[in-house]
Amino acid sequence: MREATVSKVVMLMLSLGVMIGPIVFAFEQSEWDVSALFTPVYSPPKIDFSINMEDVRIENGDLHVICELKNLGEIKMVWDGVNASAYGPDGEKIAPVNLTELVVSVPQSKKTFVMNVNLDNSVLSRLSSYFIDEDRVHVEIKGEADMRVLGSTVTAPVQFSFFITTEDLGMPAHYEG
Repeated sequence: MREATVSKVVMLMLSLGVMIGPIVFAFEQSEWDVSALFTPVYSPPKIDFSINMEDVRIENGDLHVICELKNLGEIKMVWDGVNASAYGPDGEKIAPVNLTELVVSVPQSKKTFVMNVNLDNSVLSRLSSYFIDEDRVHVEIKGEADMRVLGSTVTAPVQFSFFITTEDLGMPAHYEG
C-alpha cells in the first residue's frame, strides 16, 4: 500500500508541475511583472512606399508624369488622389497635380500610374521662362497622397523630382517665350 501512496503522490506532483510549470515560466519571461504578462503585444503592419518618375509626355494639352509606385509595406494601399503641386527650379508653384485614376497597390509590388499637370497658357508661360538659358529644367512634385489602408483614410507626404526638356514640351530648343 505504501508503494501505491508514493506513486499517487509522485503523479500528483508531476501533474502539478505540468500545470504550474508553464505559468512560472511565463512569469519568469515577463520578469515577474503581472501587467506585462497580460498586456497584449501588437506590432502594426509596415506601411512604406517610394515613387520614381519613369517618363514625361504631353497628351491633350496636359503634362503626364508617368510614375512607378513601389509598395514596400505589408498591406494593400488604395490611392484616391493627391493634394500636390508642381514647383519650378526657383521653388515657385507652377500648377496643381492630380491623379488620372485610382491607384491600387498590393504589398511588395510595383505599380505604374500617371500624375497629371494641366498645361494651360499661364503654366506654359511659366515653364517657358525657365527655358531661356537652359535646355532642361528641374521640376519637383510636392504634396500629400490621400489613401485608404485597412479601411481607414490617411494622408502621406509625396515628394519627388525630375527634369523636363523643351523637347518634352514640344518647344524648340532655347525657347524665347
